[in-house]
Amino acid sequence: TWAELASSHWVADGDNSAPTTIYAFYDPNCPYCQAFREAATPWIQSGQVQLRHILVGVLTPSSLPKAATILGAVNPHTAYMQNVAQHKHGGIAVQESARIRGEPQVQANNQLMQKLGVPATPGIFYKDAEGKLQRHLGMPPTHTLNLMMEGAAKP
Repeated sequence: TWAELASSHWVADGDNSAPTTIYAFYDPNCPYCQAFREAATPWIQSGQVQLRHILVGVLTPSSLPKAATILGAVNPHTAYMQNVAQHKHGGIAVQESARIRGEPQVQANNQLMQKLGVPATPGIFYKDAEGKLQRHLGMPPTHTLNLMMEGAAKP
C-alpha cells in the first residue's frame, strides 16, 4: 500500500528531507482536509513532517476540476497553497488547460482511493513508531494527530 501511495499523484507539502511522511487523500472542497492541514502546519513548518496530498475529486461536482487544476498546474504546490488560502471563498479557480492536464491524474487517484477502501476525505496513511502502516479516516483527534506525527519532534 505504501508503494502505491508513493507512486500516486500527490503534492508535497513540507521539506523533502522531513523524517516523517504522511499521505492524505485530499479533496479541494473538503473542510476536514483543510482542518487536518492546518493542524499539521507546525510540524510541516518545523521541517519534521512532509504531507503528501493525493488530490481526488469526490465530494462535489467542482471537486474534480479543482483537483485537476492543482495537479495540472505549472507549479502544483503553488496551486495547492492557493486553494488552501482561498478555501473559505470557494477555493482555487478552475484553469482549463491545467484541468485538462491534471484530470487523468485525479481520476487515477480516485481509483486508488476506491481500491484502498477509503470512503471519506481526508483518508490518512502513516507509519507508526514500529513502522507499521496505519490508516485514519477524517479529521484526527489531537491524540491521534500526535501519534501520526510521532516520528517527528513536537514543535
